[in-house]
Amino acid sequence: MEPASEKARSLKARCESVLEKRLISGELAAGQILPPERELALSLGVSRPLLHEAIVELAAKGFLSIEPRRGVRVRDFWREGTLSTFGAIVLDAGGEFPPEVLEDVLAFRVLIELEATRLAAARRGGEYLAPLKELLIREAALPQNPAEIERRAALDLRFHQLIADASGNRVLPLVMSSIAPISLPMIQRFYRAGPDIAAIRDYHRRIVAAVGGARVEEAAKLVAEMLEQGAEVLRSPRRRERKSRPRLT
Repeated sequence: MEPASEKARSLKARCESVLEKRLISGELAAGQILPPERELALSLGVSRPLLHEAIVELAAKGFLSIEPRRGVRVRDFWREGTLSTFGAIVLDAGGEFPPEVLEDVLAFRVLIELEATRLAAARRGGEYLAPLKELLIREAALPQNPAEIERRAALDLRFHQLIADASGNRVLPLVMSSIAPISLPMIQRFYRAGPDIAAIRDYHRRIVAAVGGARVEEAAKLVAEMLEQGAEVLRSPRRRERKSRPRLT
């Protein structure tokens, strides 16, 4: 039999998930005041204390605002939310977004990564050039098969984090680490679509060479090209998956 505490946690998680999906879908619209907790708990089939815990969690994520005497208001989370809010949206979507949101995500990534790359190249990679070269070796050692997608995606994410580390800017690595839970599902989706892995490794190799050689604009250009190719896969995953999957066999 499931312990009472485990059952309560499970019910709270399900309650939170149901409300979160309604918030993300817009079924619960920005500015809307939620029904009284007793009424909402009854409709969800949970206790009022358990519902309250779920509401507190969703408020912490930036979806809701608990306002004394007014109740619980749905926040305009696209404008007022935080990275925690966005992370929850990403997890709910499995790394997939509506086209207009995807474009914003991709544009943000370009802004961050091009600046990080330019700064890294200006410093010739600093103390992070050696770890970048070591990562290239680890990438080359991975077999090109679907079973290695998660490991390859993790190494890919690490490549971008090391570029941020090499920038010498203290904030950029923090930003990259903060968005890692958002970036990783997208990178995994990218690799599941069956891209040309040899071409990706070549981009990584050329970027590291340009960074180490202080070729600032060349490094930035290579990163821009690589990100755009990745963006094309993410924009049309089904078409790319059908076209590219044989490359992984």
